[in-house]
Amino acid sequence: MIALARAGQGAGTPASDARAYLMASLQSDGGVAARTDALRVEYSAAALYALQTTGDGSAATTIRALSAWLLQRQRADGSWQGDTYLTAFSVIAVVPTMSDQAVRRRRLGLSARQQGAAGSWQDDPFLTAVALRALSVGSASPRRPR
Repeated sequence: MIALARAGQGAGTPASDARAYLMASLQSDGGVAARTDALRVEYSAAALYALQTTGDGSAATTIRALSAWLLQRQRADGSWQGDTYLTAFSVIAVVPTMSDQAVRRRRLGLSARQQGAAGSWQDDPFLTAVALRALSVGSASPRRPR
């Protein structure tokens, strides 16, 4: 869905079918099913991120449900599952759905605190890229589901 949207084909049948699939995959509690809690967080964040590419409002209810589900899974320390990747990926997905700037900034604080002295996250280039993307998401204007 993301690739189709960026290629200007987000309104076509393949993207519409993908949206319908993701919306149908939502469980009664608001998250996406998976065999472990960590995978549920990851899959739900991925679905939330992908569904935000639609501009027609068809996914607004699902976006709100996924966002609420993810925020309920956030720990008191600001992380998801105590995992840097899941936290950064969840921030990327959920922060654009939030309008309160103070809450948005607080959600980003955890990623910055985990940055190592050399500037990376756990000396991992992929994890560092995801964390940097999470930090950049807070500087953009919030998107609201239509």
